[in-house]
Amino acid sequence: GNEGYQMVADSDADGTSPGKEVLTELISKAAPCVILVDELVAFIRQLELGKQYKAGTFDSNVSFIQALTEALKAVPNAILLASLPESELEVGGTQGQRALNSLEKYFARVESVWKPVGTEEAFEIVRRRLFENPGERAEVEGISRQFSDFYRQNAEKFPVETQSNEYFERLCRSYPIHPDCPAAAPPARYA
Repeated sequence: GNEGYQMVADSDADGTSPGKEVLTELISKAAPCVILVDELVAFIRQLELGKQYKAGTFDSNVSFIQALTEALKAVPNAILLASLPESELEVGGTQGQRALNSLEKYFARVESVWKPVGTEEAFEIVRRRLFENPGERAEVEGISRQFSDFYRQNAEKFPVETQSNEYFERLCRSYPIHPDCPAAAPPARYA
């Protein structure tokens, strides 16, 4: 919220990175948390080298990512989910490749490549990173049962798969994250 933004407001106004220490403090106050970053290369590749923009420079944005990834290493119950392009078409030319190379260097220091066997493993990794204890089994099943009953009572408004016992089990296994939450879908990489 506003209190957190005030911690980085001067850097935002200047188009500079607030630095690792400020970001560590900010993320610690927000934790447990998930930071989602999509299309980062597409954003940074638009920043021509040597030019100043309201969003900062190419270098200041890369410095921000360096500080962010370093800050996240210091906060055990925070996670960064970031997508990076894999094809040349997605990279978008020379400037995109420069951005990708810079970002990969910083993500490589802290990243774990995530290629889970299945979505259930993805939920388990995120859940362990964010929550010490998601709840007792009876509580988890009770809340999941409420969702399952609601889906069945309103079957015409929800996909057929939500009506099955398998979906109830998915609700239990992914709790407290909803199994259809896009933020919890297995990303390419996380730090």
